[in-house]
Amino acid sequence: MIGMPNELYWDSTREEVDAVFRQRADYDAAQNKAANLRAGLVAATLINIYRKPGARTVKPSDFVVQERQYMSPKEGRTFMDRWAATENADRTVRGKSK
Repeated sequence: MIGMPNELYWDSTREEVDAVFRQRADYDAAQNKAANLRAGLVAATLINIYRKPGARTVKPSDFVVQERQYMSPKEGRTFMDRWAATENADRTVRGKSK
């Protein structure tokens, strides 16, 4: 599974085995990203060959899902406060127009 002989696995500490698993996971993630970019290259090439004049050029990275970035709690609160203010303003305007 991780390419580690049984003897080495059983003689290793938990931290060493954990490090091997993390390294393998990083390697697998890099391999998957490379494979996705290669598939994206094929897709982008086909789309760009047959695209209409004036249409934007498609890049291989357009077909690769980007890692999701999460908001910090402070950013989340700011976002929700802005959203709530907009919603409240819209509801106030709709309520007055009735």
